[in-house]
Amino acid sequence: MLCGVMSVEAPVSRQRRRAGPGGRMDDMWIASWDVLAPGNGEPAAAKVKLWDECARDWGGLVRKGDVILLEDVEFVAETFGPHREGPQFVLSPRNGRLPTKPLILFRTLPRYAATRADYVYRPGPRGLVPGAERGEIRAEDLALRPHLGLARSDRGVQAVAEMARWCADWVGGEGP
Repeated sequence: MLCGVMSVEAPVSRQRRRAGPGGRMDDMWIASWDVLAPGNGEPAAAKVKLWDECARDWGGLVRKGDVILLEDVEFVAETFGPHREGPQFVLSPRNGRLPTKPLILFRTLPRYAATRADYVYRPGPRGLVPGAERGEIRAEDLALRPHLGLARSDRGVQAVAEMARWCADWVGGEGP
């Protein structure tokens, strides 16, 4: 599933009691991402829930505005009980193995190195800096912004480019 990340809740640790004799306490990690994918007319929204090792290891992997590929996820249409939530995808260890790691295909909101121009007062909306006055994109974010025009004949790359443009428009980022 190809989708854009709209918000990220950082991983948190919670105490839980294990079932069985002794019922010892241990830590459980929880994180979530809100994702959108373009649909027919309106975008399709869902929450990605990460549990235990998936939350601890991958919870801080993505950022708002990232285009990601999710594979081997469990879809839960609706949860019941006192904490009703909408549709969600669940990433958690099953049968002692982790699902496939989410793959970041494109970062639409890259971070920039600070420059002297960042400290100059500009009237208007906060953070609005002309492109020519920005610093350089950080190396780790630059690696997540491949030039998608190089493989125009590949349908997979075309789909990533379309999704990156759509996501950039949605979150106010920079497309390919």
